[in-house]
Amino acid sequence: MPNKAYPLPTVEHLYQNHMMDSLRWNFLRPRADDITVATTYKAGTTWMQAIVANLIFGGAELPGSLHELSPWIENRIFPLELVLTRIERQTQRRAVKTHLPLDGLPFYENVKYIIVGRDPRDIFMSWANMYGDFTPQSITLVNSIPGRLGDELRPCPDDIHELWRDWMTRGGFLWEQDGFPFYSVLRHARTWWDYRHLPNILHIHFADLLVDLEGGIRRVARFLEIEQPAEPGLRLFITAHLRK
Repeated sequence: MPNKAYPLPTVEHLYQNHMMDSLRWNFLRPRADDITVATTYKAGTTWMQAIVANLIFGGAELPGSLHELSPWIENRIFPLELVLTRIERQTQRRAVKTHLPLDGLPFYENVKYIIVGRDPRDIFMSWANMYGDFTPQSITLVNSIPGRLGDELRPCPDDIHELWRDWMTRGGFLWEQDGFPFYSVLRHARTWWDYRHLPNILHIHFADLLVDLEGGIRRVARFLEIEQPAEPGLRLFITAHLRK
């Protein structure tokens, strides 16, 4: 359990825009062994979700998609009632996903948090490619979801230099200095890094997973207190489930 000598994180900001609503987390009833995969966008979220899901199910075929098994709580696209119902029906150990900074997320001492870091330049390029693929229909869908607060999501600029300049110099929220039109990945990393001393928070880097995926899986398994696949089972586990 976290050391009581240290102050615990508290919610300081409300993150609401065209994509997210951090208030949705207030309706999630945490369980004692829950797992939260907490990353910025384009920092290896799905990769870590796959690692965690396959560890939970022991490498067996997953009973559903990662989208169903490990939902993104604050994402406004999917109705909250549907997301919560899917989570509550799960009988195995649960793992959910968030892109929220720690100052916008309820923190629980009995929940395990895995934070994946990545070079912001790599995040930007991956995000720019994703954002550039947004169709007019998808932009309209995002902007028309009931309850949206703040400005509409604008189409991605054709000029990547303009996109980079805005992303680095304009805040997505009033308390941020960069990240427009989404949110700051730099500030996201800082909010989690400031509490790295807490034993229920694990920081792991995207680049380290690229270099030593096996070692990264073992580190995650130890943190989650899940029995690690034995040799040569771990390599078969990686080949079958994480290298697709």
